[in-house]
Formats: sequence, C-alpha cells, structure tokens
Amino acid sequence: MFYRTKKIPSLEAAQLANPAATDPVDVEVVVSISETTHGAQVDPFAEREHGAHPGHDAKRMAPYIWRFDDSGRMVPNDFADTKEEAHVEAYPLEPRILRYAAGSVGDFRSLNYSDADLLIQLHPVEFVNESTEELESITYYARTLTDDDGFDILGPDGEPQGIEPVVREVISERHRTARGYMRHRVRVHEWFCNNGTIHPETKPMRKSYRKTAKVTEGIKRRGYLIERLSALVLDLIALTQSGAIAAQALADNPGWTLEANAAEIGDYVEDGVTLLGTDFIAAHEVNINKFIRTGVADHIVPGIAADANPATRGWLDSVVSGSPNPAHNGKTIQTIITDKLNGIF
Repeated sequence: MFYRTKKIPSLEAAQLANPAATDPVDVEVVVSISETTHGAQVDPFAEREHGAHPGHDAKRMAPYIWRFDDSGRMVPNDFADTKEEAHVEAYPLEPRILRYAAGSVGDFRSLNYSDADLLIQLHPVEFVNESTEELESITYYARTLTDDDGFDILGPDGEPQGIEPVVREVISERHRTARGYMRHRVRVHEWFCNNGTIHPETKPMRKSYRKTAKVTEGIKRRGYLIERLSALVLDLIALTQSGAIAAQALADNPGWTLEANAAEIGDYVEDGVTLLGTDFIAAHEVNINKFIRTGVADHIVPGIAADANPATRGWLDSVVSGSPNPAHNGKTIQTIITDKLNGIF
C-alpha cells in the first residue's frame, strides 16, 4: 500500500486541541492512495465543488471518510462522523451520495456509483422474492456490519447487513414471453437523502432484450435461481442432519469428545453437509443443466421423486423444524425443493 500526504493549515485542527485557538496549525493528511480498493482520498478540511443543488450552498466541507490507524489499516475517521452528523442535520434532504463524490457533481443522478466516481466502494445487498426467486431490488450501502476480522456479518437471509443506504435499484416492470424469455424490463434508480427518505428525483431505465440477448438472460437467470436453490438445500441439510453427522464423527473417532474436539467436529459436519449436497447435485446434473440451458424442466421434479439413493433419501424425507423461514417448518426437504422448482417453472 502506498499513499501520499501533504501538510495543510487548519484552524479546525487547532481548535480540536485548544477550543480557544485562533491561528491554524499544519496537519498532515492523506491525499491519494494506490494499490487499494478504497480509491483516492481527500483532504479532511478541503472544500470541493459540488455544483448547484436546490436549497444548498454550491460548496461545503468535504467529509474525511477514512484515516490510517496505528497498524496502517484504513478505519472510519471519528472526527468526520461528528462533522457529518452536523451536516446531516443541516441538509436532511440532500442525496447521501454527494457526501462520497470524488469530484465536481452537476446532476447527482449521473454519478457512477459502481466505479471511480465515489471515494468509497458501496456494498450491494440483493433482495430476492422468496416465492418467485426473482431479483426485486439491490440496495447499495456505505458500510456493512463486520466482525473483528473485517468480514461481513450476514443476516438470516445470508446477505450482508448494510448500514446507511445510499442508492437503490428497483425492478419495477418485467415482460416475458410464454416460455419465460425476457422482452424488456424497467429498473428504477432511487437515491437516499441524508435523513433516510427517498429523494423525489428518480431515474427509470428501460432495457429491451432482442435475439440472443433473450437466451443469454434466461441462462443467467435460471443458473442464478438454481444456485440460490442449491444454497437453500445445503442450509436445510445442515439444519436436519448436523446432529447425525456429529454423532458419526464421534463414532469414527473414539478419542474425540464434544468439548475437546469441537473444532474438528465442526469441520466434519461442514464437510459432511457439503458432500451430501454435491452428491445430490451430481446425481441430477443432466436435468439441471438441461433446465439452465433450455428452460425445459420436465424431468427434474420426477427425477428427484424417484431418487432411491439411501443417503439422499434420508435427508430428502426429513421434516424441517427451526428454520428462520416459517414457511419451511413442518415440510419435508423434498416438498420444499419441489415447491421451489414448481415456482421457478
């Protein structure tokens, strides 16, 4: 990691140490950084042009979003948080995305929030309709909840838990043929204000699918649906079979105990769940791939119903309880899979 700094005079920095100070002091700030995904940084007390925005000044103090801690890791700047709170109160209806813009902004709706137009990398979190397995929206957050090692803390749906939404893309319209091929869809881009409300100015974007684009979209969508279904199946296997796999781990390793070998047993259970799931997918791979490539699904459900593999049949017939999704409880895993597949078709 390489970064460049420079010294700038700052009265605010002087007043942090002495509230009565009247003369600025030189402070060393990070002005750019390379070989990092966080992008270029800005001076914490520098003004930048944001362009005219109704009801607001054209210029304002730019928040210094990141700083380096003693170990060289980039962390949120606590002082910036204090300044941002005051700015949020002063400009509640300003689009949040302006706080992270890397340079001059005319129309905030023109910012490329997935590229280098921002000082930070936003975190997308998808919302998928549980009934249809269709993508409903994507919300881009400024931050996500992380553990002590910096990894995302996942919610019950398996997605990161976002903090401070900035942009949302909502699929407002979809038009498909009778075979499920996409004709066109409309995606509405929405921007969150500093007070958490949606800004009244939105940006609908229509995309039409022609010729091979329809086929490509169908392959990608069905592959995505099968991927999500596979993840659900692994979760259900873990929910219903972990106890039996742990017991098998103890039987296979007579010297192990639950207390002394918790980590080893955990690995054994994880590997066992994965193996059950991958064996199932391998057994039905031909029909699954046929569905993904062509949309023809005539043989998947009957094939699963006829699956006589004892190891597979054992968990397919297991009744689910304790699932975070109440609709799954009281049903067998096979019923849940069949319901999902029928919904996809």
